[in-house]
Formats: sequence, structure tokens, C-alpha cells
Amino acid sequence: MPRTKRRTYTDEQLRAASIEQDSPDTPLIAEEAGVLLGGIGEEGMRARRRDGQPPPFTQARPRGAVRYLLGDVLAARKMHRHQSTQEVRHAHQIEVLGYPTLSAWLTNAAADEEWIFSRVGPHRRPVDLLTAIRTVPIAQRHGVRTLSLESYLEALQKSSDSEAEAIKNAADHRAERTAMAKQARAVHAPKQPVRPSAGNKRG
Repeated sequence: MPRTKRRTYTDEQLRAASIEQDSPDTPLIAEEAGVLLGGIGEEGMRARRRDGQPPPFTQARPRGAVRYLLGDVLAARKMHRHQSTQEVRHAHQIEVLGYPTLSAWLTNAAADEEWIFSRVGPHRRPVDLLTAIRTVPIAQRHGVRTLSLESYLEALQKSSDSEAEAIKNAADHRAERTAMAKQARAVHAPKQPVRPSAGNKRG
């Protein structure tokens, strides 16, 4: 039987991360909001928007990026968890395994136990989702991934390799531009007049 993907947090994990102490105006992308609401996927979030269910969202233009606010999402989470016994039971079935923090997960998790990460920056570096929400600008957060310990280490290595390659390419490009600029200056530098030697001077 395939292993269930873990796509949300327990209340205890959110308390350990002190997420409610963050600014309620912290912006979230739709995937992040879905995780905090109990593991709601893209289709579920789209249905909530279509049906006018909380949390409220903003969208600057049709087909534009959808944004939520952390305070609205946490309020909707509390509301959703108490709608029915069945829904609460379902929420518990899809919770992340009970490590209170990323450090505890890294130290104690088996190779196939999962944690939730944000894909950050141009090289999609995996960063603990709650840490990313708190510290990384929304424009640099590119979706959510649920990774096993093994997959996390592989993604981290891939991101590091990509970043190192980008740094090398940038350095090579800078060296090439410097050489071209030096060559151009040499070509266009004013020529010094040739002075006649003493032996060629007329007496």
C-alpha cells in the first residue's frame, strides 16, 4: 500500500514554530495556504475560491497570482477544524509525522519520513516551509514540496550544484567581458606620435 503523503501541520507544530506570533499580514501563495488549512490541494483551494469559502484572497487581475494573508488562513483553519467530527478525523489522518521542528526531524526521521518545504530562489533550494514564510520574500517562494529525508538531501545537493554552476558561469562571463573591454580600450586608445631618433635629425 503506498505511503500517505503528509501535507499539513499539527497544531502542536504550529505552536512550536510560534506561527501565530508572526504578522497576520504576511502574504502566502495558494499552496502555502492549502498546507496550513489542513492539506488542501490546488483543486480544493480553487473550489473554495469559487464557492466564496474562507479564507479571503486577492488577485490583481484575471489569471493573475492568488495571494492570501497568514492571519486569514489561520482563522479559517480553526473554523475548518471544527466543522464536523469527520473532517477533524480526516485532518488528523493527513498530518505530518509528530516531530515538533525541522531539527528534530533531521535528527530522528527515518529515510522515508517526510517534512514540508518551500522551493526558494532561482535554484529552488528546499527550505522549511514555516521558516520560508517567515523570512523569504513571497516572490522568491516557488511552491511547496513534501520530501522524505533522502529526497531532501538530494534536492539540497542539486540546488547547491546548480548555485555553484551559476556562480562559475557568472565569473566566467565577467572575466570574458573584462577581457573584451580591455581589448576594446587597446584598439581605440590614441596612438602616440613617433618621435624621430637623434641620428635622423638634420644638422
